[in-house]
Amino acid sequence: MRVLLSLYLALSIGGVPGTVSRALAAVPDATAPVVRHTPPALPLLGTTMAIQAVVEGGTRLAVVRCWYRARGAAKYDSAEMTRLSGNTFGCELKVSEAFAKGIEYFVEAVDESGASGTDGTKARPYYVTVRERPTVESLALRTTGETQKPERSIWKNPWLWLGAALAVAGGIAIANGGGKDTSDTGTIVAQ
Repeated sequence: MRVLLSLYLALSIGGVPGTVSRALAAVPDATAPVVRHTPPALPLLGTTMAIQAVVEGGTRLAVVRCWYRARGAAKYDSAEMTRLSGNTFGCELKVSEAFAKGIEYFVEAVDESGASGTDGTKARPYYVTVRERPTVESLALRTTGETQKPERSIWKNPWLWLGAALAVAGGIAIANGGGKDTSDTGTIVAQ
């Protein structure tokens, strides 16, 4: 609509619509930047989380931003993403105690004509769960302390009973001739 209105005004400046010998109309780029992003691995509390996105299309980019907030917070903060290489942009977010319940975010790219593209939105952001960093105390509780084997009666050991069953079966087999049929000697008598 803005392009058509600008073109109509430029053509009607000469007094008679459509009869201007020369008209200049700025036609903005109709394609918005396309943002593609893959969520990072689950970050540890107290570390940084790297966000990367590939931005394509649009005219020259004015800015690429990562909008982020603690899960459930009302307001988003932003971090400007820098060009890492080619069309790849990135930033790092400090995963502080404020993000213990998780991080919601989306990536936005705006080109010089004002067209913007996002991956995720304010209403439907990406969500990343934050893992708690293990402490020395929690590791110590898991690794120290006396390890005891539970008292177990030898009579409850299944290997003992399996061995006994095999010994009894073997004894019976030997007593019966080792599995041979001894009633017939195999002699053939001719008549």
